[in-house]
Amino acid sequence: CRQCEFALACQQLRIHTSNECDFYVHITAQPIIEDCHNLRFAPYNVEYNLKDEHIKQSGLTWTKDYWNDVRDFNHMIVGIPSPNWEIIEEEERKEWSLD
Repeated sequence: CRQCEFALACQQLRIHTSNECDFYVHITAQPIIEDCHNLRFAPYNVEYNLKDEHIKQSGLTWTKDYWNDVRDFNHMIVGIPSPNWEIIEEEERKEWSLD
């Protein structure tokens, strides 16, 4: 993908060969990226009427969230942040509403 925005809640997320994309995610395991550049991450913030019901139906754990703990398989150097992803600053985050 290139220059896309995603808002999703999932158990596992693996992103390959993507560039300049934003991800608003709730994820119960570390997201994995490989062969990606200029990705940005923020917490899932989609609001809509049936959200609480869908959360219960999903079976996902909402007390555990690894949205900002991304594993970059092209940058495995401990203690040095990956140059391939960053956190979206709060003032830059998009607000998602489906109602």
